[in-house]
Amino acid sequence: LNTQIEEFGRKHRISQRIIYNIQAYVEEMCVQILLPQIDSPFEMLITIEYSEDKDDADVVLRYSGTAFDPTKTDNELSLLLAKKATDSIAYSFDHVQELGNRVDAKIR
Repeated sequence: LNTQIEEFGRKHRISQRIIYNIQAYVEEMCVQILLPQIDSPFEMLITIEYSEDKDDADVVLRYSGTAFDPTKTDNELSLLLAKKATDSIAYSFDHVQELGNRVDAKIR
């Protein structure tokens, strides 16, 4: 996944700082916080959108399963590192959607 993020960043001429912050955020949020908490099997969709005008990226993580707010995790170190890579993180849950858990992050 880190390689795909790197290739996406280089293809769209995103600064190395933002590429690194996206990678760090995804690593901490997905691997360290979400994967240990989500019931198997599960589905996850990661969407990254970059704005050249604003020089920032929006990262959206959507995943199946019961409601789990990763901003309320006991893994304080990983959450601190994820927050350090972002300007903001927001969680929401929609019980109607198949991928009802949603985490939005703004990265600069």
